[in-house]
Order: sequence, then C-alpha cells, then structure tokens
Amino acid sequence: MHTDITPSMAPIRTSRSSSVMNFFAMMVIAVGAFVLVMPVWHPSISALRHDEELSKKHAIAHGIVRSAEYVSYRTGGRGGGRQVSVFKFSFTFTPANAGSAQVSKAVEGVCYADTKLWKTAEPVIVEYNPENTAIARIQGARLDETAADTTWLGLVLVCVIVGLLLIGFGIWILITRPLPWREEMYRRTRVP
Repeated sequence: MHTDITPSMAPIRTSRSSSVMNFFAMMVIAVGAFVLVMPVWHPSISALRHDEELSKKHAIAHGIVRSAEYVSYRTGGRGGGRQVSVFKFSFTFTPANAGSAQVSKAVEGVCYADTKLWKTAEPVIVEYNPENTAIARIQGARLDETAADTTWLGLVLVCVIVGLLLIGFGIWILITRPLPWREEMYRRTRVP
C-alpha cells in the first residue's frame, strides 16, 4: 500500500538536530574565540606588551635599588620544562612632573634581569610610562621574570592558529549542514 504525503504534511525531521548543530557550532566558535584571545590575558604577555611600550615611549627618572634577590622558576607546566634563574630587583623612583622637576610621590617597582646588574642601594636610571607610573623598570631590565623567548611566542602562535581553526570549523558547520527551510523548499519543488 502506497500513500502519497503532500510536502506541506511531511514532517521536518531535522529541526531538533538542526538546533543541536546550531548550538554545537556556536560553542565551537565561542571556544575558538576564547583560545584566540587567551594569550592576551596571560600576565607574561601583558608584561611583554608593557616592555614594548616602554621601549617605544617612556620618561626617565633617577631611582635607587632597594633589593636584589636571586629567584628561580620552572618553565613549562606540571614538572616539565627547565629550571630558570633570574634576579629580581625592587626599586623606588620619583617620577618627574611637568618641567622635569622631581617633586612627585615616590613609586615602588619590580623588574628582572638574567644577571645581577645592580646591588642594593645603588642609584639607577628608571624608565617609566608617564601616563601610568606603575609600569616601570630599571633601564636594561625587563618587567617579567620570563624572557621574551620562543616558548611564549610559540604559545601565542599556537593559540592563534587553534583559535582560527576552531572558529573556521564552527562557521563551516553552520554553512554546510542542512537547514530546515532548505529541506522544505527541496520537498516542495521535487517532482514525485
């Protein structure tokens, strides 16, 4: 026995699976966007950005080293990587006001170097951001204990590539999957 079902009476079976696929595709896009911007939030990347800003635009003030201590940390996570040792320098300086007169309140800062470049109580030249004096370093040092080596640059590159791939995959899912209105249109135009 054969029954003809008109296209308007045919149920659309993809509506539930279509909404699940929409949700899945949007989640893949959201995860891709998160992975893409994740390196921006990492404190080391922020310090690298501030180091670059200070290299381009900074003011100079005289300061003094308050302490110089040897610190070590492990690169990589969960027991992997290598042991790295650096020197941490705490310092104070007085930012210059307009007219280069140093009459502002003293500011404390911390910076890092691979070798012990300065001793405690040694006078130093400090580079600082005049718009945000909390961003400061002794001239010749860096803001973060980690150096701008290939591991961080590699991490940024991997995050960008994976993020873009996930976003592209999510968009591909949205574009290529069968849509309910396409299927309904196909059923109506199909000759039985």
